[in-house]
Amino acid sequence: MKKFLSFSSALLFTVLCFNAVGQGSQIQEIQEWLIENQEWKTQDVSNLTVTHSYRSNHNGGTHVYASQSYNGVRIANTNLSATFNKSGDLIHVAPRLIRDIATKVSGSQSISLLQAIETQLVNEIPQLEIIQSLENDPLGRQKLTLTGVDYEHDSRAELVYYATPEEDIKLAWTFDAELPSKEYWYFYAVDASSGELIQKIDWTVSCNMPHIHEAHSCRPSSQKLQSKASARAMTTADGSSYRVFEFPVESPIHGERTLAVEPALESASPFGWHDTDGAAGAEYTITRGNNVHAYEDIADLNEGVSSDGGSDLNFDFAYNPNELPENYTDAAIANLFYANNRIHDILVGYGFDEASGNFQETNYSDDTAQDVDFVRAEAQDGGGVNNANFATPPDGQRPRMQMYLWETGGNALDIFTVNAPDEISGSYPSSNFSEFGPGVDGRRRRKQ
Repeated sequence: MKKFLSFSSALLFTVLCFNAVGQGSQIQEIQEWLIENQEWKTQDVSNLTVTHSYRSNHNGGTHVYASQSYNGVRIANTNLSATFNKSGDLIHVAPRLIRDIATKVSGSQSISLLQAIETQLVNEIPQLEIIQSLENDPLGRQKLTLTGVDYEHDSRAELVYYATPEEDIKLAWTFDAELPSKEYWYFYAVDASSGELIQKIDWTVSCNMPHIHEAHSCRPSSQKLQSKASARAMTTADGSSYRVFEFPVESPIHGERTLAVEPALESASPFGWHDTDGAAGAEYTITRGNNVHAYEDIADLNEGVSSDGGSDLNFDFAYNPNELPENYTDAAIANLFYANNRIHDILVGYGFDEASGNFQETNYSDDTAQDVDFVRAEAQDGGGVNNANFATPPDGQRPRMQMYLWETGGNALDIFTVNAPDEISGSYPSSNFSEFGPGVDGRRRRKQ
């Protein structure tokens, strides 16, 4: 196994320095509140490490996120969120911290980061190579590139104290890896003393609906929703148009396709959906831009061709639900591009903006959040059927959305159960088959 070492494996965590008096006073105020109102011991909250802080453009409040630390090393799985209103008053504190941390910390570093990664990935990635960067990211995590046969992944690693569900606090290496299949993106915590796996978390969210129960028919929804964000915002004049199922139309059984003309909201995408440099004029004529890159992945290669709207940015493609999906791939890609961008723009109006870590190639404002993390959206993905998934790593790493085709062949349904909260608990029907189009008729397209 070939490895490139750029510097020795050492203490990777860098305590973020906040020189502004306001931020220091905010942490002090949070600490005093915890001691006075929840009887926290001073030693347990005296070393809170701010992991993120930003002022919301939505309501003017400031949100502060922090972890506990011990001897200058962050304790992962401990976190605190606090909110100050626009007048600077502390109005909310939600601590998920650990008491008596000094009695629960254990471990010393006996294995290197490379050894920790190898123990978990050597059997997952053929011909694994680990390349360490000379730079850390803005959060102090070490940058890594993991490579193998037809595989490359940019990872982030950190030496932390890791709090287990039992509240044992162990020195650990943490890192992430999107596996070659792209179905799973795991976060690993490996004991820095023993090399044993402490925890493995899948960052990819998906649904499984394996059981079919009884007949079901869908009825078009008549509900009409108007976004507060879209109602009050102006659109960006870039000449673009998209033949899509415009929001709030959910699917072909809920309404007709219409031509959405210049739908980008100026407040969220001021240079349109095909810009990346923050200057007038589109950088791409395909379904790619600052917020999302949409493309087909029929061959399950996790890459493919995007739809091209030409210099006029006219994405008006034919769609016939009675034809096979490969006959309307361009229409599907354009619709996926539209939906991702539309959600991006609407959520900016509700506070999920650059400062709070949304998905963008370039941050247009002066906020300090990380960029280069647009959504990779894969249409008609050949990796499965009757499902979809979305892998969302931390700010600064690109998420991946995989949209599968749906089988046809019946009106059977699945039942899924919601346990909490009480207001919506109960059993609900969910169709396991598409109610429009021929689908894939049980054919799974896999890469050869």
